[in-house]
Amino acid sequence: MRTVVYDRAGLGKSDANPRPYRVQDEATALRRALDRCDIKGPIILVPHSYGGFISEITASEDKRVRGLVMVDANVPSFFDDKEAALISARYTPLAKDLIKERPNLGRNLLRQDQAYPATARYMRRVHVPLDLPAIDITAEHTWVDIPAELSAMRRAHAEFVAASSNRVAVFAKGSGHYVSRDQPEIVINAVLRLASQIQQQPSPPKRSAAIALAQSHSPVQTPRGMAEVKVAPDEPSFSKVDALIRDYVGKGVPSIAIAVTQHGRIIWEEAVGLADRDERIAATVDTPYYLASVSKTITATALMKLVQDGKVSLDAPVNDYLGEAKLTSQTWNPADATIKRMATHTAGLTSYDRSCLLNDAECKTDAADLIQRYGVIVWRPGDQFDYSNADYGILGEVIAHSYRGNFAGAIQKSVFEPLRMNHCFLDNDLKKMRSAALRYDSSQSERSSPPQRSSTPGASAIYCSVRDLAQFGMFSLKDHLETQKSILSDHSIDEMQKPLVDTDDGGSYGLGWWIQSDLNGYRGVLAQGGTRDATAYLQLIPSQDISVAMLWNTGTSDGSEVMEQVLAALRPPAQDTASHTSASEVPSQSSSTKPLQPVIGTWVGLVHTYKGDVPLTIVIDPSGGGSAQLGPEPVVHIPHFRFAGNAVKCSLSGFPGLGDTGPDPYDIDFKLYAVGEALVGAARTQTRPPSEDTSQLFYSVRLQRAASGDGRSSSSR
Repeated sequence: MRTVVYDRAGLGKSDANPRPYRVQDEATALRRALDRCDIKGPIILVPHSYGGFISEITASEDKRVRGLVMVDANVPSFFDDKEAALISARYTPLAKDLIKERPNLGRNLLRQDQAYPATARYMRRVHVPLDLPAIDITAEHTWVDIPAELSAMRRAHAEFVAASSNRVAVFAKGSGHYVSRDQPEIVINAVLRLASQIQQQPSPPKRSAAIALAQSHSPVQTPRGMAEVKVAPDEPSFSKVDALIRDYVGKGVPSIAIAVTQHGRIIWEEAVGLADRDERIAATVDTPYYLASVSKTITATALMKLVQDGKVSLDAPVNDYLGEAKLTSQTWNPADATIKRMATHTAGLTSYDRSCLLNDAECKTDAADLIQRYGVIVWRPGDQFDYSNADYGILGEVIAHSYRGNFAGAIQKSVFEPLRMNHCFLDNDLKKMRSAALRYDSSQSERSSPPQRSSTPGASAIYCSVRDLAQFGMFSLKDHLETQKSILSDHSIDEMQKPLVDTDDGGSYGLGWWIQSDLNGYRGVLAQGGTRDATAYLQLIPSQDISVAMLWNTGTSDGSEVMEQVLAALRPPAQDTASHTSASEVPSQSSSTKPLQPVIGTWVGLVHTYKGDVPLTIVIDPSGGGSAQLGPEPVVHIPHFRFAGNAVKCSLSGFPGLGDTGPDPYDIDFKLYAVGEALVGAARTQTRPPSEDTSQLFYSVRLQRAASGDGRSSSSR
């Protein structure tokens, strides 16, 4: 093998081209140089940066080119008209300044930068042959440093690789733009690998040449690291997804695991990153991750089995299946809180989330304690959707009572064992927890979260591997795997995935599943969970028999982007349906600062907690302002209450001692409804950053209109 390096026109020892700049002239000059050197091929082009354009043109026109090793090189799809104009405007002044120090280089770059818009338009007409082997090396610290542009560039490279099974992506972790200087072994190995591949092709020529095309000659210092993506030609290409998740891990996400199924088999699975950073334990597809609220879907499945077996009725009151601890209410009839309403978050409970550190003996996670303290109905059952962990925590207790044991044993017997979910367990199994991926708070990603146990196991206590979650996905698609026992009929699965109630965002909810009426023209069924230190998805597209399980051991809002890329690799083109809606078209309940006449006045009553009642006085003026006083705390002036229909909302800063709230500062959000001569509803507490306590608790509120002159506070204070 010969290695040939040449200087482009206007660089190094090569004379400048006196004609107006055109990128196609650069490619013509390269081919002439190859001809003069009598290089017959096969040729591997090794372009860097802007040299990517030149090599792509040459590869599309010259049959001697048998491979490409792209070294953080340009790909045309990134450079739309807007991006090309930005680059031209950004770098033209720099090139002018460079003329003073390095005249030839500065003038050449000036011509190149000024021509960028025309170059980009030309390059979008260039098509690199899909049967041409290519290795696309991208640097972690590339020349683009604006986040939005960097994301677009990463996507362009992923699309380039995904377009052909003959292309491979290599991520140079830690490297700067000049990979050949920072980590030369990555480039050398890529060239040798491609040369070996070419030589194994039928009747290869005896010698090959690697031609390097460089943008400039300034090194950048960075560490080593490499990751490779392999594409199987007989399956959908997930190389774009693989590149994307490796990009996230390279930017600080501890680990991501994905498994994709179609027609009853796993067609792609991958785990990238570390399950335990301290011990340097790599994540695998069998590593158990925290499922967060995806636990609810598994709990709903165990509940539906009891319904199918005739042991539980969806229309019966929840209290019929509980022990001594029962749901209560100061205002509403607990018998109206049925199993179905509990499973669809319409039973009248509100936002609740509480976990305890394993070493905190005073923090109670017993189901009976949950029901006694927070099993309080604050809304009229059936009136509104209010997503609450308390709902599924209580359903977990229903399941445990039905199996005459604890929830962990019930879910193991009813779901994990028959569906062969061998790496699934609850957070109270300390022995199995040793194998689980540690959780890392997204705001403090270098330090793992301390071990915790959930106070609502049926809502948020399950750990599973991504492979086992994919097994559950195939069961939920009615794939009837030979390795799984039939625990639900197809009819029961369909009943779970029916849209039963409307949600606050214009969507629908079934029994433990979010129902997506229009997912790019298809009906989607979704289980999703997330905390500050964990993210979990199980996405189904039943009509295409597709499921995607995805787990992160940190909190993120980027999971939807990865999920969209996975689905893009799988599903047919979007179906044209009349039901397409956008976020802007979803109806929402508007808020107002103008009060309705029935809520104007002074309201006096109590916040009910299991520790005792706390006095509350609220004054609402005709202007929409007023005041509030909670317990012995000073009166708080409220410039504007918020009004929606017959609801009144306001927020206060909390004080120590309200129920289970700890010493950290917290806010109390009040949401009250006018019911006759009363305001009834809930007080919901939420800690404020930088508190590590993420608990969300709620307490029942009931106020009566005070007679004129009554009340402990007024807005005039």
